[in-house]
Amino acid sequence: MLQKTAGTAIYWHSRLNPVGGISNVLLDGALADTIDPSVGFTNINQTAVPAILFARSGLSDETHTIKIGYVGIGSLGGSYVESYYFE
Repeated sequence: MLQKTAGTAIYWHSRLNPVGGISNVLLDGALADTIDPSVGFTNINQTAVPAILFARSGLSDETHTIKIGYVGIGSLGGSYVESYYFE
């Protein structure tokens, strides 16, 4: 869980990854998106690519909470979630 103070946007920096698992993104307690970072890959030996997996702008300028939670196996069988940073 991350609490972000002041600001009107949030970004989850991670990777598109053939062995990534599916995650739910909750923003202020509500489901904002479900992410499978392995979509588009055809085999697990392909190279992961840095990417912004979730972005939301137009938020009110107050404290917001984002939670990223693993919910299942990705399309190529991956089972983990990774994060580089949030901004």
